[in-house]
Amino acid sequence: MTAPDALVLGHRFGPAAGDRIPPLRRVAIRAADRTLGSLLPAPVSDSQCGFRIYPGAFLRQVALREGGFVLETEALIRAAWAGYPLV
Repeated sequence: MTAPDALVLGHRFGPAAGDRIPPLRRVAIRAADRTLGSLLPAPVSDSQCGFRIYPGAFLRQVALREGGFVLETEALIRAAWAGYPLV
């Protein structure tokens, strides 16, 4: 899939992930994913993963205000609202 204007999200789950994420943290990530699902046009499977590729146009257009884990969530919401696909 070619999507040069997409915000590309990493994914830490699946067979290759093993047990590297503690169970309580997994529950928290899944809860965040479900909550964000109501704010985003499509579900995401690891909303808190910091491995991302941001399109240059998005970084020039949107001034992110938050830091830490909140920045990850803010970026997803603001990208979706600005019309950038999340892949």
